[in-house]
Amino acid sequence: MKTWAVLFLGFSLLFVSGCTEEENAENQNESSEIESLLEEKKQLEIQLEETLEELENTKLEKEELEKAVASQSEENAEEEDLPEEEPVPSSSESVREEENNIGDNVTFGNVISTISDSDAEAEIKVQAENDWEDNNAMQEYVMDEQLEAFNYLKEIELTSESEHKLMEKAFDDWGYNFRMVKYIIDNEIESNEN
Repeated sequence: MKTWAVLFLGFSLLFVSGCTEEENAENQNESSEIESLLEEKKQLEIQLEETLEELENTKLEKEELEKAVASQSEENAEEEDLPEEEPVPSSSESVREEENNIGDNVTFGNVISTISDSDAEAEIKVQAENDWEDNNAMQEYVMDEQLEAFNYLKEIELTSESEHKLMEKAFDDWGYNFRMVKYIIDNEIESNEN
């Protein structure tokens, strides 16, 4: 009978220790899942912070655009108040004007159309990498947006001297930031049409 009691006690201990090992394995699995979830939470918090920062940058850019448009509108209003002086065209300008005359329609040179696609793309890439050095997704987004704006701007046919001056001024002010140039052009031309 002692033998049976010892065997029973031995099997009971083995059974209890086996349950403990299973519980330990479950606890380790749960602990691993918790660690994984915590890491995922940290990553999401980082993404949220980056997104909020991008939103803030976008707000600042929008404010800059609004100020630039307001400033440009004021300058245009002042220019319209002044009597325009007739510039004396150089020989190359008169040739260019003759080339641009089609019947009664006159077109003016578009400074953006003089930039090669490869030059624009290279400059846009440098700016995107500088602005978003650690964020490849934003680099790609900015490059796509800037190239879209560049392609739009280079196809615009300027039909007045004021549009020509506006395009040159916007490009002088914003350079290869074609989204800003496009924003100014679109808003100014739209406000002139209204």
